[in-house]
Amino acid sequence: MILIDHMGFFPSVFEAFTGRGEMWASAAEGFFMISGLLVGYVYGPRMLRNALSATQKIWKRAFLLYALTVILTFVFVWWGNASDIMHVKEGLWTQPPLGELLAKSLTLQYYYGWADFLPYYAIFMAWAPLALYAITRGKAWLVLTVSVVCWLMRGSSFEMSWQLLFMGSMVVGWYLPAIEARARALSPALQKRWRLGLYVSAAVLLVMSILTIRVAEVAVHGFAGFATLPIAAQHVLLWLDDVRIFMTPLIVKWTLEPVRIVTAVVWFAALYLWMRQHEAWLQHRTRGVLKLFGERSLVVYIIHAFVIFALQLLIRGDHGFIENTLLTIGILAIVYGAVTVQARAAAYLKSRKRTRVPALQLRNEEAAS
Repeated sequence: MILIDHMGFFPSVFEAFTGRGEMWASAAEGFFMISGLLVGYVYGPRMLRNALSATQKIWKRAFLLYALTVILTFVFVWWGNASDIMHVKEGLWTQPPLGELLAKSLTLQYYYGWADFLPYYAIFMAWAPLALYAITRGKAWLVLTVSVVCWLMRGSSFEMSWQLLFMGSMVVGWYLPAIEARARALSPALQKRWRLGLYVSAAVLLVMSILTIRVAEVAVHGFAGFATLPIAAQHVLLWLDDVRIFMTPLIVKWTLEPVRIVTAVVWFAALYLWMRQHEAWLQHRTRGVLKLFGERSLVVYIIHAFVIFALQLLIRGDHGFIENTLLTIGILAIVYGAVTVQARAAAYLKSRKRTRVPALQLRNEEAAS
């Protein structure tokens, strides 16, 4: 969804799935929530067994994200300055002094490109061991309290705002087996009511989001024939536009306002529940494409950053619905092909390493004897 939204080939059939990233919540929130959930779920048991080893693994991941942020910033700043289109992406530093660019990149005061979530992810991962240690020692309440206080003091800080999603999801990830066990222990009728309530809530938020953000805004402010519509239709659209105006400060993305949090959590929970129920069917129907993208999410994200940057230089101008749909499909296929090649290359190198180590051990044993 992030890849499709960043491509920006709209209108297209994919708009029905991504909402252009302009709804009351977006795929970006899901990106941080699934990351935090997996940290709690995967690293929590390791933290309980060996805190030092788990901390080293998490910090190794954080350093990788940090290093990628710095390297990609240099690559895209150079590429942006070398291209024939200035300001390929907003925020390009034009002809920066090398020393100053290095200093600000290393301290994460400046980063550039379409992989601009990586520095935030690196920061959250750097703090994750401390939070996870507290969570696994029965102090989840303390982590949540500190996280909420940081959110309340967020001001205009993205890090202070979005850490709430990451840290909150990390707590959920640690308790996920217990949560699912308790859910399975409920009676079938009660489980059905909970699922129905969650799906209905998600659907209502989705419909209201579409009606206010896409329908009302376009109809009232961008549709030349608005005055020719029936009076009743005009009143409905104007009311929806008033709702949009009222909701706007409550769904600000950068500072993660309250309605945006609620929407993101409800949508994420509904999608999670639906996908867990239909996991085998989904895996079969998508031929493993979603699974590959999920398992190689960092690789996909980095490849997407290069693809999006190149698209801004190669494909210009507006296109129709069919053209946009075909362009999106083609580029998704290119990314899938690149990720498949990377996955196979990684598997090959791993298999070579496995066969090389026993051979080396055998030679050492022969030399010793």
